[in-house]
Amino acid sequence: MYNGSRLAAATNTVVVTINYRVGALGFLVVDDPSCTPNVGLLDQVAALEWVRDNISAFGGDPDNVTIFGESAGGGSVLSLLAMPAAVGTFQRAIVQSGATDLLLDRERAVLVTEAVARCAGLDRVDVDALRSMSGPDLIAAQAQAAGELFMTVGTMPFHPCVDGVVLPQTWLEAAESGFNPVPVIIGTTRDEMDLFKMFDPAAATLDDAGLRARLGATGKNVDALIDAYVATGTTAPPDVWARVNTDTAMWLHALAIAEARSAHAPTWMYRFDWEASSPEMGAPHGVDIPFPFTTIDVDGWDTFIEDPEQAMSLASVIQRSWADFANDGIPTLGDTEWPAFDRETRSTAIFGRNITVESDPNGQVRQAWNT
Repeated sequence: MYNGSRLAAATNTVVVTINYRVGALGFLVVDDPSCTPNVGLLDQVAALEWVRDNISAFGGDPDNVTIFGESAGGGSVLSLLAMPAAVGTFQRAIVQSGATDLLLDRERAVLVTEAVARCAGLDRVDVDALRSMSGPDLIAAQAQAAGELFMTVGTMPFHPCVDGVVLPQTWLEAAESGFNPVPVIIGTTRDEMDLFKMFDPAAATLDDAGLRARLGATGKNVDALIDAYVATGTTAPPDVWARVNTDTAMWLHALAIAEARSAHAPTWMYRFDWEASSPEMGAPHGVDIPFPFTTIDVDGWDTFIEDPEQAMSLASVIQRSWADFANDGIPTLGDTEWPAFDRETRSTAIFGRNITVESDPNGQVRQAWNT
């Protein structure tokens, strides 16, 4: 799925994929001066430095580097945009479904480290003992800790931490301050959280009272929210809640970052509407992954695609758009103009069966969340 050969061949670009430490190996935070936090992010900086120093040998331009990633990869891109160590290692960035509220503060990150130590059989966070553990033992402790941390830290506790040094501020704070103002494309899929419905089976039978109770917990105006979603054609309580999950988990965060970054650098926003062949999934998290690579025909993934010919046509447009952005900083949409995002027009490219550009899509929903 992530094979870059077609992308490279079709667009005359050099495509580089990297590996980095994840989980406990990449994101434990320890109150010990000998332990650097966020080493998983520093691995990515090291990879970018390697590209800067060596990519010319492969026909690449070290002064024209674009980074892009999806989900955790999109979060990595946002982290790199906020890291002093990464400044100058890339010139543009693309964030696919990466804007979330999953960044850890130092207090929660320390809780994660303490849980790993406890699950490893230690009575305290012992740096030397953790370093001496075998890889399989550390991974086993990580898995057990993840289960214990489900209610306190979340379903995915091993995330970058705002540590004040490697990552000195949040993604949004960096965007608001104008830090590293390189051009950015940022977006989400239309139905991000539909992929995770199995974690909340009660939502499938939600009635109006249950929906209102859940919305009431947000502290927002419940009537205004329901009216806004109904105005978009979403009326059944389970469907409204699915939209709420996507909007609060991803879309509103991406929108806030686009608003902030657009004040300092060219910014483009998109929404990916292409639906998977499974009707209950809509356009879920991850469905966009193969499109820039035009690898929608890979084994397994082709089962998500109902109309391969039309999907490949869309994939070719997205691939060219990403490549044109990487080449000269201006994304294209074939014959359709894609204006940059700003707070007034809020231009957003919609990638679906047809490609359109809308001004402030779901604006009533946005306003309801902001009041």
